[in-house]
Amino acid sequence: MDVKKEMNQIIETAYADTPGLEGFQKRKKVLLWALVLLALAQKAVLIFLMGATSWLGILIGLTVGMGVAAIFALAAYRGPWKVGFVFYLLGLIPAVDVAKAAGPLFMMIAENAPLASYGGVLLLFSLETAYAVLALGLALWMTIPPRSRQLGEAAHEMGKACNKLMKEAQPPKTPLTPKQ
Repeated sequence: MDVKKEMNQIIETAYADTPGLEGFQKRKKVLLWALVLLALAQKAVLIFLMGATSWLGILIGLTVGMGVAAIFALAAYRGPWKVGFVFYLLGLIPAVDVAKAAGPLFMMIAENAPLASYGGVLLLFSLETAYAVLALGLALWMTIPPRSRQLGEAAHEMGKACNKLMKEAQPPKTPLTPKQ
């Protein structure tokens, strides 16, 4: 049997054996992508506000800025439900930043400062708030409800079965031997 067909069979069996798993995986994928894209948007606005002009610097800044969220998103998608606890940290750090920045930002708004003087900061504030809310909401959704934990564990088992199949399908490694 073809490896792709076997993997699809493993996934279909897991979906059939665990009602709600397919929807859980789809929702989790959408939320994790939203988190990564919010991180990317947040870093892009921050780099723009800092006045970066080097394309290499911009590219490195975006990659590093998005990298943390992307690594944890991948771990949460493929890993056990316990990885969701990391999202508490990913949500609390920007939440503290938002709380610190709220006072000065609202003072500028209250003093009727022109929007051009704080518009970019307001956009960054909004993106960081959305990121913090989404990360904390994702953490709560993945770790608190027992059904989410059960579905997360079933998804992890499905992923382990697919990984095992992929490892078995690879040809055995041969040691390098010198030519004679």
